[in-house]
Amino acid sequence: MNYKLIIVGSGSLLNVCAEIAILNKIKIKGYVDNIKTKNSNIFSIKYLGNLKNIEKYIDRSTKIILAIGDNYQRFKTYSSISKINKNTNFATLIH
Repeated sequence: MNYKLIIVGSGSLLNVCAEIAILNKIKIKGYVDNIKTKNSNIFSIKYLGNLKNIEKYIDRSTKIILAIGDNYQRFKTYSSISKINKNTNFATLIH
């Protein structure tokens, strides 16, 4: 894959998404969340800040993956990111 990935979320799905990205040879820029993870970040993914900072990391070669398990929170986060940058590309990871 020739794009970089930003993972949104810091729970257990952070590690799941990171593992899938690494197995598919996708470069990970880091993760964003409103709270820096206290969970084990087993792949040492870089913390990029909260969702308000995401805009400075988005460019044409970057895609976003939402690592949020709760459907309502995922929808709210998707809506927020889409308002920040209407041209945001969202990734699909398949294990």
